[in-house]
Amino acid sequence: MILGLFPVNRGFDPDGRAERIEKNESEKMKTMKLYTVLLALLLAGMAMVPCVSATEKISERLPSQWEKDHTVQVTHETTYLYSEGTLKVTDIYSGDEFQKKFG
Repeated sequence: MILGLFPVNRGFDPDGRAERIEKNESEKMKTMKLYTVLLALLLAGMAMVPCVSATEKISERLPSQWEKDHTVQVTHETTYLYSEGTLKVTDIYSGDEFQKKFG
């Protein structure tokens, strides 16, 4: 009989080997339970991260004074011209503030 695979015979055991095997299996079971609990906690933690991160931002970033001073209202017009296998893209920026600032 191979010990560890079949139930232990409660008969004559002069070395006490059967008790050591049962004790070793009990310690293995405790270790396995501990690893199972730790794995369950890890999975629960992984599930909580997306839930906490999914909140919407309440306030937007306010522009700095430099951004306010250097912002110009413009009108942007894009023209696409395709002829003879060539695409020509022209961007035109205009506006009163734009003309004052850049001439």
